[in-house]
Amino acid sequence: METRNIGIPEETLEFLRKVGNSSFSPQQYLKGTFGDEQRELLGIDANQIFGLKVEDHGELGGWTAYLPKEAAQQPLPLVIGVYDAMAPRREMEKLGFVRLAAQGQLIHVTVGDGNSLAAVTGILELAEKLYPVDPERVFIAGHSFGGSSSARHALKRPDLFAGVCVLGTEYYFADSAREDIERAKELGLSFCMICGTNEVNGVFPLNRDPERPAPPRVHPDVTPPYLSADNCLSGLNLWREIAGAKARTREEDTSDLSPAEEKIGARFEKTAVREILGHLHYIGEETGEDGSAVLRCAAVDGGPHCVAPTAAALAWEFLRGFRRDPETGMLKRIVPEKAYRSVRAETTFAPLGQVVTGLRYELLEDYDLSDLSPEDFTVCAFTDMNPVMHTRRVTGIDRSVPGVLTLLTEEFMLDARIPRYGLINGHPGSVSVGEFRILCAKTLSGKSLDLTRSDLSGVKLEYTEKFVPARFERDGMMAFDYVAYRAKGEHLPVVFYSVGSGADNNADNNQQILNYGACLMAGEAFQSVYPCHILAPWFPMPGHPPQGAEGNAKLEAFGKSTAALVRQFALETGADLSRIYFIGTGGGALYQHLAAGKDLYAAAAMMTSVFDFFNDGSEIPYLREILEIPLYLSHAQSDYPCPVRRTRLACRKLREFGHRDFTYHEYSDEELARGGIDPSNLAGTHDSPNLNLAEPEFYRWLFSHRRNRTQS
Repeated sequence: METRNIGIPEETLEFLRKVGNSSFSPQQYLKGTFGDEQRELLGIDANQIFGLKVEDHGELGGWTAYLPKEAAQQPLPLVIGVYDAMAPRREMEKLGFVRLAAQGQLIHVTVGDGNSLAAVTGILELAEKLYPVDPERVFIAGHSFGGSSSARHALKRPDLFAGVCVLGTEYYFADSAREDIERAKELGLSFCMICGTNEVNGVFPLNRDPERPAPPRVHPDVTPPYLSADNCLSGLNLWREIAGAKARTREEDTSDLSPAEEKIGARFEKTAVREILGHLHYIGEETGEDGSAVLRCAAVDGGPHCVAPTAAALAWEFLRGFRRDPETGMLKRIVPEKAYRSVRAETTFAPLGQVVTGLRYELLEDYDLSDLSPEDFTVCAFTDMNPVMHTRRVTGIDRSVPGVLTLLTEEFMLDARIPRYGLINGHPGSVSVGEFRILCAKTLSGKSLDLTRSDLSGVKLEYTEKFVPARFERDGMMAFDYVAYRAKGEHLPVVFYSVGSGADNNADNNQQILNYGACLMAGEAFQSVYPCHILAPWFPMPGHPPQGAEGNAKLEAFGKSTAALVRQFALETGADLSRIYFIGTGGGALYQHLAAGKDLYAAAAMMTSVFDFFNDGSEIPYLREILEIPLYLSHAQSDYPCPVRRTRLACRKLREFGHRDFTYHEYSDEELARGGIDPSNLAGTHDSPNLNLAEPEFYRWLFSHRRNRTQS
């Protein structure tokens, strides 16, 4: 095996082979998974880590302590790392907790004879005598067989540990007595499990059956029978009960699972997909009666049977929220006091909403901030149309104003709502891309700098509050419901925004229209650049209209009604009659609407249109009526609900009829993927309008047009 120039000691490679990676290829793995970060972890020498003090001890089979060099101001949590007596205890540095010790977050101890509960408890007693250990916050963690040992020890002595972390394994209780399990359930025990999707034993997905094989693994051997779906799911249920969550049925753990749940192989109360160091992490959490997480499972995409460089931080992010009550012995959640009165976001404009560039804390008092560094902070945020939580960095700290701490951050989205899973029965789901968490490794006088979006002052999602519902009714015309946003200012443009057929007025579709794009234009960031009024109508007929002439007659009647509303609204608001724009997507981008308002619109965007839905050519004559309106057409080449051939036909006929000012863009699967849309999701392929709505050039094109004549 070629091992030169990759910086991993041969003894480490031999250790990895012994614990199951018999076909482990370091060259291939480092190229394809975490690269330099994994190389650094596998070749780690804790003696070289800045800010870390390492002390070896010979008692009870030997143990090593890793502490922050600077004396702690208060007792620190302790994480015990174990394997079995055959593994050098310094190999446990590769669990990754030593870096957290260097940051001052905890004390880490690695045990030589980790398979012995007596050795572990004896070393814990010695560590508490020698070092500033907080006895209420002691945790145990291990990799592979060490993970099984750590779980077994925690179940045997739950009174000593507030939580257990297993890495690269799934402990399903075959080695624990029933009385141990009942005692752990009585006291409570937090549980964290982090494994790679290519583990040697194919741990994930937990619900794997013989007919549903695990993905390809580093180790070529057949998955052991003790990791059957029944064993894994029953084991997970016991961990749920011990941690204080509800157990689930086999059907619940195998049906209608989200992307994160599919990877793990079970249902969870909360799920997330996070991108960390460029790689996806699928996370599921169960919650207790108070709604807080008590159990976490994480699948590291592509990870083989060695600890990922992200595992320790993911585990500690979860475990650090627990303690063992010294009086009752019961597990408790830690709810730290906050060091700030309020936090405001510094934002800038982006087409999909506001982008955070900084966060300004107003502190409770004038704390000493000199010890804080950007590396102490982690930003976890949704940032694009893909429902993936990305990790963003803090790039700088401003301490110049007394009582104020300002973090300069890599950009992430604050205010926007966008489609998430594509069309489901005609109604797109949505995700708030403004959700985020800030985690700080340090405290100020014991008080926390952690925050979530809900902690921000002066910022909230209020799109639905900005739109006023109303109903259009006029003799001889079709009545329908709509919502309207009236911008501040005079002589402003009007945008008519339609989202698709089947959008009758109900709670689900209210979210559909407001989340799908109109709300983005009503946001403060957008309005600061393109102030405009917005009209968003409901489609008054459930489902699709009848075919042929009868359907055209109904759509034409609806088009005349919407055109009348636009004209009426523009006059009421004192809008600029030369700047009225049409945006339509899917079934709402009907050319009959545009033809009915041909004397109104300065420009129109038609996205994923169902032009010629009737397949009989009956809609083609309407194209002749819109030849003077500048058009922007777009469609995804793999659009499933509305095939691209329909827009191609419209373009061909527009050229044939002599239209001189239209643009057409057809999105490839590669462009969809780059924009966060999965081209293999048939419903999601209909979401290509999101790519238009995220593009500044699209808005420059739209708002640059004016009509040459004034309407009455």
